[in-house]
Amino acid sequence: PDSLKSQGTVRMAAPYEATSTILSQLNMDQVLTLESEDIGPYALALGRVLPGQALGLPLTLTGKLVSQDRRYTLRDGKGRGFDTDWAGDLVLDTTGRRLKLTGDLRVEEASLAGLATATLGDGASVRGFLSRSLEPFGDPLLDWLDMDLQVDAKVWDLGVGPMGNNAAFTLSYDDAALGIEDFSAQFSGGNISGNLVLTPGDQGVAVEVRANASNVDVSSFQLGGGSKIVDKLNLVVELQGTGASPAAIVGELAGNGAATLQDVSLGGLNTSALQALLVWADEQENAPNATAVEARVEASLGDGPMEVDRSEFVFSIGGGALRANNVRLKNDEATRTADMRLDFAAATLEADGELRYEPGRDAVAGASPDVRLRWQGSISNPSVEA
Repeated sequence: PDSLKSQGTVRMAAPYEATSTILSQLNMDQVLTLESEDIGPYALALGRVLPGQALGLPLTLTGKLVSQDRRYTLRDGKGRGFDTDWAGDLVLDTTGRRLKLTGDLRVEEASLAGLATATLGDGASVRGFLSRSLEPFGDPLLDWLDMDLQVDAKVWDLGVGPMGNNAAFTLSYDDAALGIEDFSAQFSGGNISGNLVLTPGDQGVAVEVRANASNVDVSSFQLGGGSKIVDKLNLVVELQGTGASPAAIVGELAGNGAATLQDVSLGGLNTSALQALLVWADEQENAPNATAVEARVEASLGDGPMEVDRSEFVFSIGGGALRANNVRLKNDEATRTADMRLDFAAATLEADGELRYEPGRDAVAGASPDVRLRWQGSISNPSVEA
């Protein structure tokens, strides 16, 4: 027919192959308007899902539709789907085993967490990885659809933390992998870029990440809870991991990178109290005993953090833990140098190093104003032992 119009309810009955054959033979060049509470019946008519497998994905669209030999081109399309407004030029190819959607897509909001869940199943979300969820990855919702899209999003989110802005990336998805590549966006006052590839297999899901973060405010993203440790982060990192659940992947992470931390606040080591401690010791009429010194030091050093403007270091990741040697934190009062191990799975920190007091004009010839320290415990509030 030259045109096809419908208003009301379309009911499809077995055999569904007949409906699929009719649709595949329609050649159209019309303006199309579609409002559907669930796109499941359309996928059903094209032979892509089983009867009774409702997808629960509402969709509205309008645009210039050209159909030829089971390939549908939508020009100047716009509408709403996946809880966001969208526009773009799209091509739907129904000639293969799976539907394939290609083209340019502009969306108001892109949910990367929702995308991972739809394509790789429940559990494949940032929240699941941050909480180290033991829930295994489920069956993908869109296992009948391949995608190769250039996406622009005004707003995007990871499922946790603040929203990002002005994202652009290439989205690819098939039965072999989900790829978010050439990603660039604004996030939390800074910029991030990189590639993410998730590949399902017999051992679960393999994750490959290459990321670059510049001047990102991470004060609200502290591992292990508690008060903030770092305000701003510059980061270059490459990561790989494989597992059947987020916890399994976190425990197998491997890679390397470099970081620059700005405005660091390290609890349990109030270096601004060191000068006052020396004044207190000088004021004692007799040599202070070990018990008195220990009590005074614990009270003073525990009453505030070590504040540092900037720290740079390189690191490696293996077995789900980050290791960095000779990490240097320096302020006007002291310099701390340490070898560090941060366990992502347990959200714990271990560090052994030296704290050297900077006495300035109070320096004493021959004195060695340093002490060996060990940090151990939760990332946000580790204990300190001398």
